[in-house]
Amino acid sequence: IKAWFHAHAGGRTANAVEGLGYDEGNPPYIESVESPDSKEAPEDDVNWSATFTKGEIIEAVRASGQEAGDFDNIEITERGPSGRAYKLQIGKANVLAPAFRVALDSTKMKSTQIKDITVSEGKVTITGTGYGHGVGMSQWGAYQMAKEGKNAEDIINHYFKNVDIVQLWK
Repeated sequence: IKAWFHAHAGGRTANAVEGLGYDEGNPPYIESVESPDSKEAPEDDVNWSATFTKGEIIEAVRASGQEAGDFDNIEITERGPSGRAYKLQIGKANVLAPAFRVALDSTKMKSTQIKDITVSEGKVTITGTGYGHGVGMSQWGAYQMAKEGKNAEDIINHYFKNVDIVQLWK
């Protein structure tokens, strides 16, 4: 399997198409599931806010091969099963949120689990929850499950559905 993982799911994981823009479709072992992310996670991994210039936004859109032109707002036009933004309308461009996040700066726009987007005075402020693409295992969720007494197999089976855990060496 592709054992994807991320830092903090913001309470719910994403499927592969929604979180990564994965063009091979959603593997059967990846589903959107609740994630018991630990309260010990850093607050800026749980809830974050990032401000960018309109120019930075326009350049990130350009990286997707599109031109935004001038814009006064950014609209989430499609969300995935976990509630994450999947498509964004930015001026004349309709971009996939996972690729936009990476092009913009995934350490600032920490996830596509967006709560609010405001455009004002040449700046764009995006607020959201979670850190990472949200696909597969949440590190803070796995940590919390382990603290609650779950073993490795329980944790893997929570985040990756219908997989067999086998020993490949002796």
